[in-house]
Order: sequence, then C-alpha cells, then structure tokens
Amino acid sequence: MDKNAIKKYAIWARNELIAKISQKALLYGISEDACGDINADEVNGIILSATEKKQRKALIEQIQAKGYKNVIEEVAYTWFNRFAALRYMEVNNYLPSHTHIFSSTDGTEKDGYDIFKPQVLDEALELEIDGLDRSRIIAYKEENKTEELYKYILVTQCNALNSILPHIFQKLTDYTELLLPDYLLRKNAGGEKGSVLNELVTTIPKADWQDQVQIIGWLYQYYNTEPKDKVFANLKKNIKVSKENIPAATQLFTPDWIVRYMVENSLGRLWLEGHPNEELQNVLIEIGDHSMEDADIQFNITNAISMISGIIVIALGVLCFIFIRKICALLTRMMNQPINEIEAATNELKSGNLDIQIAYESEDELGSLAVNFKET
Repeated sequence: MDKNAIKKYAIWARNELIAKISQKALLYGISEDACGDINADEVNGIILSATEKKQRKALIEQIQAKGYKNVIEEVAYTWFNRFAALRYMEVNNYLPSHTHIFSSTDGTEKDGYDIFKPQVLDEALELEIDGLDRSRIIAYKEENKTEELYKYILVTQCNALNSILPHIFQKLTDYTELLLPDYLLRKNAGGEKGSVLNELVTTIPKADWQDQVQIIGWLYQYYNTEPKDKVFANLKKNIKVSKENIPAATQLFTPDWIVRYMVENSLGRLWLEGHPNEELQNVLIEIGDHSMEDADIQFNITNAISMISGIIVIALGVLCFIFIRKICALLTRMMNQPINEIEAATNELKSGNLDIQIAYESEDELGSLAVNFKET
C-alpha cells in the first residue's frame, strides 16, 4: 500500500475541497464576513429555484448556529467521505448498479492507476439507479450539459446508497448538495492538478483500493493531518484543545492486523476453551501467527532502535566522563602551580637563599600571597 500517495492526496484534497466549497458558497452570496438576505430570491444575478432557496436558507441557519468555518469544514469532510466510499465500492464491484462512477471498466488503466473516465457518462441512458429521472438525463445530453449531468448522476447515486449505508450517504436535499463543488470533470492540464475526483483516481494505485477496507481508515487519518498538527502546535503555546478539535487530535486509525490479533487471541481463545473446534483453531493460529510476524517485525525494529539509542547514550556518557576528567585535571594543575611555586620559594628561603623571584600573578588569594611574599 502506497501510504505516501494516500497521505499526499488526503491532505491536498481537504484543502482543495474547502477552497472549492467556499467558492460555491460565495456564488450564493455567502462568505465568512456576511451571508446576505436569508430569504433572497436572487443572488449575484442568479435567480434561485425553490430548492436552492430552501437549501441556501438551511445553510445560513447552520452558519449562524455553528460558524462559517465549521460548516465549510463539515461539508468538505462529508463529500470526502462519500467520494472515498464510492471509489472503494466501484473498484471492488460493490455498487448495486455495477457501473463505475469515477473510472471505466474498459481496461483504461496505466501502470496500475485507473484513468479518470466515468463509465456512468458513457452509459447514462442505460443506468439502473434508484431515483434516476431518465427525462432529465435526456435533457442534459440534448443541451450538452455534461458537468450538470454528471453531478445529477453522482447525487442520485449517493441518495440511492442511503438505504444500505445511511451513515455515509444521507439523503442530499440540503445545503450539502448546494455546495457540491463545480468542475468535477476537470482533468490534469498544463501541469495543473485535476479535480478532487480526477486525483483520487489517478494518484492512488488501484491495488490499494483492493487491500480490504484499510485504505478508508488511512484516508481519514491523513485527512486530519494538518488539523492534528495545529492542535499539538497550539498545545506547545499553552492553548487548550477546543471540543471541535478533539477528534482531529485523538482519532487514529488502527490497522486491521492489530484488531484481529487482539480479538482472536482474547475472545477467540476464550471461545475455543469452551467450544473446541479444530478448523477454527487452525484459522486462529494462522491469523495469530501472521499478525505476530508483523508484530515481531515492529518489535525487532523497536528493539534495534532502543539498542542503538542505548549505545549512543553510553558512548556519550563515556565521552562526557573523559572530558570532565580532563577538565578536572587541568583545573587541578592550574590550582597547584602557584602553591608549588610558593612552596619552592619557602624552601629556598629556609636554605638561606634570599634572591627568590615568584612569577605567579593573579587577583585571587594566591596572587595576594605571592605579592606579600615578594615584598617580604
């Protein structure tokens, strides 16, 4: 699994979604500074439909209750969740329609990466999705409104999945649909990145979406990278964590093998004690051993790092000891030099030699003693 690619995409996608959703809100006269007339019939020269008026009013009410930034962040996260879930479902052929929303099934793949080529556009008239109005599809195609057609199919697909995944795909009749970003079909051009959907398909290897459901967990964790870093940076400045920022700082993804190992070697073992089953026993052993292998690798790495760190600490300790001994020896010599010189001069005086010169000079007590000795 290319976690680096997943992390880069998730961090970029969060900022991109927030920017595009903010632009969409501005199109309806809503910004961080003002929201305009909540009951407006027309905004920025656009005459609002009855549905748009209702959605815009709901959006303004949410902003008044939660704050502009929180609502924009909430909508961005909601669409990120839906896009990730749809991508996972299409790659693993879990969509009820068995028609890809972001890619194609015609083998358009390059070096392990899918090409952003929505199959639903090519087969729009044959789609079997609950709630899809075929007359609207025909109208969009006749008017050559491909972007609008794609957004309509996307929203309809999300609504249709509500019956099987209600916590991810809530019915889109509120401001979440109103703020669905524009230009979702934009592809890479001139060195510029494509849309959030284009990058989702073309920058993360297809095989990573087939490695069970772990990629969803890693996407969620990496999506919160910048908010988490900000929380910990603020803590260093003695800024307390607000309730809105607690999830970013505490929600970490637990890899599959850790969960399996904990469950199968706790509840699994207890179950086997009362319900012996050789087939289940073998499965648990295989899974446990496999998980333990991964754990052993991590444990060995940790031990190696600890050992190296210990060696470095010991080496630094030895060097410090040698350095301190040398400093002490130097200080001892500096202190003994004047004492030895004065002692030698005293012995000369005892021998009757009065022509004694003491070279030591200093402003300390030994220096004063040397001066007095000279004067004597």
